[in-house]
Amino acid sequence: MYFNKRKRAPKILKLLVVVLSLGASICFSADKTDIRVGIIDSFNPEFATTTLEPTLRYLNQKLPNYHFVAVPLNSVNPKKELKNNPIDFLISSAGTFHELSISIGIVHIATRKTILSDDPSASEGAAFVTLAKRADLIELKDLQGKVAAASQPNSFDGWLVGQHELFKNGLNPEKFFKRSVFTHFQFPDALMLLIQGEADVAILSACVLEELSQEGLIESSDFKVISQKPRDVLKCARSTDLYPGIVFAARENIPPKLMWEVTSSLISMPPTNDYEWTIASRFSKVDELFRDLQLGPYQYLKDWSPAGIFKRFKTEILLTCGLLLLLILNSLYLRRTVARRTLQVRRTLNRQIKIEKEYRDSRNRLAQMEKFGVINQMSGMLAHEVQQPLMAINN
Repeated sequence: MYFNKRKRAPKILKLLVVVLSLGASICFSADKTDIRVGIIDSFNPEFATTTLEPTLRYLNQKLPNYHFVAVPLNSVNPKKELKNNPIDFLISSAGTFHELSISIGIVHIATRKTILSDDPSASEGAAFVTLAKRADLIELKDLQGKVAAASQPNSFDGWLVGQHELFKNGLNPEKFFKRSVFTHFQFPDALMLLIQGEADVAILSACVLEELSQEGLIESSDFKVISQKPRDVLKCARSTDLYPGIVFAARENIPPKLMWEVTSSLISMPPTNDYEWTIASRFSKVDELFRDLQLGPYQYLKDWSPAGIFKRFKTEILLTCGLLLLLILNSLYLRRTVARRTLQVRRTLNRQIKIEKEYRDSRNRLAQMEKFGVINQMSGMLAHEVQQPLMAINN
């Protein structure tokens, strides 16, 4: 059974311990440049000891001219945290990285991958875990109306990935569970709530169940994973699709030389505690998750105010306005063209009427002239005919 001594310390305390231990182990000198590595932490508490501490220690050894220090940041509003806390590099979940890369501009350097995965772009997922004796829980739809337990509502590789899997199966993640309990990595945790019967399902990161079983903390036969996916890419039981792992990122204004040194150092770092830093090239599934769940850069999809509607249908609205503008301009152009052509026709018609009138007047004058000519001719002939008899009488 899951042992009761597995009480996890608050994450901030662990991070402070890491920072203090690193500070004590490194002889800081004035000629070293401080490099601030922000930690937007929504991870399992073991991340501090399995990945963060070894990584910073390795960077400090590999790049002795720099002093890498961890700066814990609140995960509730990461964008605001980065504005208030200037950092050089950032370690966050793939989801937080994707959101920040769109909003404030950070660039990917490396991605953490478990050695149990063959693809750094598909190394993390979630498992819907129930007790093996629950014969009534076989598929995802069987969990509807049940009580779910998870670590945090913003845990990417746990709760959010699980919510997306529900969405892709045609289920409404916002109204699917009767109640959701978030432990925030405190004791009792999600698995303990499941064991105690206070939850019907525990949503865990993939491979956590296997790790606990290997450590002898649980009997794997006591649990089962609902709607298991094939163990092809990731050699762990999971209920969801796979996504990129934790991301080591940098601000865009970091000097290229420093960025290259850190990148090459991380890639050359040997695997530690079953994890290694490598390169992930596909974050399209992360974007799909945010869009489907209407989170992060797509949160405006839930906003039905005029501003939200404009942002949601910005492309359609702009296209419609552009089409209307073209129609209006085309209408104005046609009206102007018709008016111009009408004026031209009217002027032509007036000229034609004037010409025809002048032609009629000319014909009338010509007819009168011809009439006068005939009269004169007839008068001359008449006078001649009258003159002949008169001349004969006179003679």
